[in-house]
Amino acid sequence: MDERVIYEGFGRRVLTALVDVIFLLLAAAGLALLGFAAGAPLESFSDHPAWWIATIVCVQTLCWAFLGATPGMLLLGSQVLAVDTGRRLSLARSCLRCIGLWAGIACLGLGVLWIIWSPRHQGLHDKLARSVVVREDESLLSLEELAESVE
Repeated sequence: MDERVIYEGFGRRVLTALVDVIFLLLAAAGLALLGFAAGAPLESFSDHPAWWIATIVCVQTLCWAFLGATPGMLLLGSQVLAVDTGRRLSLARSCLRCIGLWAGIACLGLGVLWIIWSPRHQGLHDKLARSVVVREDESLLSLEELAESVE
């Protein structure tokens, strides 16, 4: 990784997670309403927490793999990158990251709190997937790099 990157800290990552929770709940509710419009009773969705969890996990994983960020990360200018390549995560690494995230949360949040002490602000899920969360900051670019990005 380039030494000019800014690793996203714990506070901003919690903020992005809150935005993501709101977005994911709205997305899951939208899917439930689509199912309701297709004839499924609304209670069938709300009574099955596994359906909500599966929706959240799928959306998270697909966002990391195909967008390089979740909606909260996009809003705050962050992205998830592979440590070794500096590029977006593959779908397999995104799945591993998601499994690690939920396992870290299930362990009393210790896997997520690890972000506070890690030099690159990596949680358990980042270590498992060999990923980092970085902030996109144009102030770190040279004038030549800024000119290239405008063209």
